[in-house]
Amino acid sequence: MAAKIEKRGIYLYINGDQVANSLNGVRAHIRKLKGEMDKLTIGSAEWIRKNEEIQRLNSYLSEYNVQVRNAAAGTNRMQSASSGLKGMTAKFTALAASVAGVSFAAEKAIEDYSRLSEAEADVTKYTGMTTEQVEDLNEEFKKMDTRTSREALNALAADAGRLGLKSKADILDFVEAADKITVSLGEDLGEDAVKNIGKLADLLGDKSKSMKENMLSIGSAVNEVAQNSSAAEPYLVDFSARLAGTAKNAKISAADVIGYASVLDQSMLQTEMSSTAFSTFIQNMFTKTGAYAQQAGMDVKSFTELLNKDANEALKKVLEGISRSGGLTETSEIFKELGVNGARSSAVINALAQNIGKVDKEQETANKAYTEGTSNINEFNTKNNTQQAFNCTLWD
Repeated sequence: MAAKIEKRGIYLYINGDQVANSLNGVRAHIRKLKGEMDKLTIGSAEWIRKNEEIQRLNSYLSEYNVQVRNAAAGTNRMQSASSGLKGMTAKFTALAASVAGVSFAAEKAIEDYSRLSEAEADVTKYTGMTTEQVEDLNEEFKKMDTRTSREALNALAADAGRLGLKSKADILDFVEAADKITVSLGEDLGEDAVKNIGKLADLLGDKSKSMKENMLSIGSAVNEVAQNSSAAEPYLVDFSARLAGTAKNAKISAADVIGYASVLDQSMLQTEMSSTAFSTFIQNMFTKTGAYAQQAGMDVKSFTELLNKDANEALKKVLEGISRSGGLTETSEIFKELGVNGARSSAVINALAQNIGKVDKEQETANKAYTEGTSNINEFNTKNNTQQAFNCTLWD
């Protein structure tokens, strides 16, 4: 059985006549009544009745208009309230974000300040400076045109103290040079590399130059050799630092040592093994002079004179002699006479002997850069002015 459908609704009646329940229907009925009134005598009972009907319909329309206006006003208030709520929500969100940002910035500032204070404490510890002197030193750091943070500059100052530098002028010289080397070579240098360059400058530097000038000269040699070969900066610095004591006694320059280091790195020989073997080889050249002179193809007297005048040149004469003798098999007996013991040591010396031409080339590059001493500065100026280069100085 089909369900019975009931039609329900609200209907408008005027004197028993149904009027379309819509604005247009009411207005149409008013127009109809007015048309009928035009045909009636004014003031007659029928005219009055129809006029009353029109008044009721107009009252209905007026009430409707009032309701519409009230509804519109309510809607506007709701929209305004909603908009206000949204505005307040946005403001609250922005305020919360601002508070969170300030909180984060404050936490970071405290953390940065803590690290800076710790770095300054290290400067006091290793240089012997007072707190006031360290503060004065930091005033100088603020004037430096660098992308390096003051925390990092203080760490460099502490390194200067570890090297025995105590005066403000010496420490500033070290920091300025170390900063340029660090920025120019970047992460390529590795840990303790700048401190090792400071050691090289102290041991093998030109005594007529300042610590800063010697460091920049050595850094420039490292930079140029690395840029023009497959040798890596950390290897060049590490090998040179390990050989520095022997090189100083033999009067072999830092640039020449860097040249040897480049060839050994290109030959893929480990730093520690290479530096130990080569250091022993150089020392034996002064104690086994006859055997080394013979290998160089010189008489002992001439070789000794050359050794005292230019140990690097004497060393290369010996390596040239070894290279003419053949490979490892042919030179095994020669190495025994020269005091080169073990396969690893033999591999190191043979690598230099077989690449003596490359040794000359690398030393030439290193010496030219060392003399000019500008490679690091040029590289620093480029990197210090890149888009990412900004002064990270804390609490300036």
